[in-house]
Amino acid sequence: MKRLLLILTILVLCPFILCAGTDEDMFNKAHELSYEGQIETARKLLEAEAGSGAESAAVGRPAPDDGWDGTSLFLGIIWGAVGSGYFIYGKKAARAGFLLCGIGLVLLPMFVSSVIYNAVIGIALSVIPFKVEI
Repeated sequence: MKRLLLILTILVLCPFILCAGTDEDMFNKAHELSYEGQIETARKLLEAEAGSGAESAAVGRPAPDDGWDGTSLFLGIIWGAVGSGYFIYGKKAARAGFLLCGIGLVLLPMFVSSVIYNAVIGIALSVIPFKVEI
């Protein structure tokens, strides 16, 4: 069981390590989030507002819908909570079905962006441990 968890951990963490940005990207983001970076961004936005409205879009003001969807965010929270419970129960009770479905539910929102697919796959992964004995 420990080997399975170690293998799953390695398989989950490897893509995140391989897809990590460069150090320069991280330093730029850190500066952007620092106090000085926020002051610079606010100054640019204020200068853009003082100018024309077309310039404000060029500065980086987000669009009204910048790819965030409240429904998929809420589903991600729900599936993460249910998946965490399944994982803990599967580990303590030595039930591989609950353990694997818990991992799947926790990782589901990271890889599925469609609300319909997110809901269908989440419901399926929530029901599988009760119907299939692994």
